[in-house]
Amino acid sequence: MNVMLTRCRQGMVVVSSKSFLQGIARDTLVGKMSAHWTSTRKGEERDAWVNAKDVMNQRVHLPGS
Repeated sequence: MNVMLTRCRQGMVVVSSKSFLQGIARDTLVGKMSAHWTSTRKGEERDAWVNAKDVMNQRVHLPGS
């Protein structure tokens, strides 16, 4: 996990289920990071969460893309 978090050069994309990270995994490191990202993006045009269809259709901006 340490290598994953410290080697990011342009950004990080985490692929997971929103309900999983807000539910059973909320007390894990990734669950806490998800809660932080969600709370800091509240009210902004771009949400911390995007859906798979938008990613496949290149309708979202991903780090390094």
